[in-house]
Amino acid sequence: MEFIQENILLIGLALGSGVMLLMPSASKSASGVPNVTSAEAVNLINRSHAVVVDVRDAEAFANGHIAEAKSLPLDDLS
Repeated sequence: MEFIQENILLIGLALGSGVMLLMPSASKSASGVPNVTSAEAVNLINRSHAVVVDVRDAEAFANGHIAEAKSLPLDDLS
């Protein structure tokens, strides 16, 4: 018990660090939307005929976008 009392700050720091390390993986699975890397996205587009939806505004889409991407500005979504 004496060890805990003398090192409460270090114990709290260790627990806080552990929680911070686990937060990104918890938030990814909680969102319900899968996250993919750029390499995984290329594979999905090439092999599974995935559709890329670009939610940027029309001007940004006109300045450049992924080939065959569909434009659906975020402001148009309800």
